[in-house]
Amino acid sequence: MVDIEVPRTKVEVTQEDIDKGVPEDCNHCAVALALKRKYKTDNVFVSIPDDYVLLTVNGEELNIRSNHENDILDFIDVFDKQYNYTTTEEYYSRNKPKPFEFEVNVIWKS
Repeated sequence: MVDIEVPRTKVEVTQEDIDKGVPEDCNHCAVALALKRKYKTDNVFVSIPDDYVLLTVNGEELNIRSNHENDILDFIDVFDKQYNYTTTEEYYSRNKPKPFEFEVNVIWKS
């Protein structure tokens, strides 16, 4: 059996993505904004069906390394919980989403 080297690309979720992102919005959350910037497209979708991360760019599902998937799940959990607090200040006094990065398979253009 031969291991195949799969090209990967790094996606950075910046503080600007966090500030401009919309919690619980699959197309405008911080992770979606980072994907839009990285792949230069508005056609992105971020969701968590059945406790795993699904990232789609231009209709193609991205492959995420398992250790990065946990990072993304943890980030989204903190980012989306803003709605569970009375005020943004109350939320940020307890939890503050932080910028992070993750790797995905490169999308091949045909």
